[in-house]
Amino acid sequence: VSQCTNTIWTHNDSGGGPFIYSMGPNGKHLGAFRVESAKNIDWEDIAFHRSVTEDCFIYIGDIGNNDLVDRTGRIYRVAEPEIDSYSAASSKLKPQRTAPAEVLEFRYPDRPNDAEAMLVHPTSGDIYIVTKHVSGPSKVYKLKPEFNGGSVQTATEIAEIKLPSVPYGAVTGGDIAPDGRRLILVDYSAAYEFTLPTASLNFDEIWETQPVRFDVGKRPQGEGIAYLGNGEALIASSEGKHSAIWFVERIK
Repeated sequence: VSQCTNTIWTHNDSGGGPFIYSMGPNGKHLGAFRVESAKNIDWEDIAFHRSVTEDCFIYIGDIGNNDLVDRTGRIYRVAEPEIDSYSAASSKLKPQRTAPAEVLEFRYPDRPNDAEAMLVHPTSGDIYIVTKHVSGPSKVYKLKPEFNGGSVQTATEIAEIKLPSVPYGAVTGGDIAPDGRRLILVDYSAAYEFTLPTASLNFDEIWETQPVRFDVGKRPQGEGIAYLGNGEALIASSEGKHSAIWFVERIK
């Protein structure tokens, strides 16, 4: 969800092509955009970041790897497209086009991983990848936001987590709150919110805390989640055609 325009951005995964789609909070179609200079091998998550110069960017995680093949992962960064009457009339067959995307290529330090959750910190711009495992804990890797560097970055493993669910490693999406002190992860059944201790100034310590589990609706195949507005509400989605959107208000 864009913190600049309050627009919801989404995408399809492998086989869906390099396209992103925008919609309003009511689900109304606002545009289909082809992401220039990008390929969709297995896109799995999308995030938003506003830079210190107030520029608005969309991040796309090409991080899926079900077969655990030996390949580099890619994070694309593209300027948030402008929404207007022309974009509202666009479609996948007749899309608008984004500015050329920047790319960050990376590898894991140990072995290939499958992942579906990519989170971008609103202040530092650091990128977090949470792996997906159905028979073990998830690992959390950190990337520096160094795009178009010409070299492959090695991700840094910073944590290992077990969600209070079964299986406890099947993480399918995530987001960091606008205040940079909370994060949300989601699996097929529920959501899990982590909160940074009040005295802590190091965001990486949030992964050592115990999350609070809560329901986000009966999604057929829960995949995505994001904070809305100032972080006091959430939006969740499911994979599949004509998927509904679930809005969940946080209880303080």
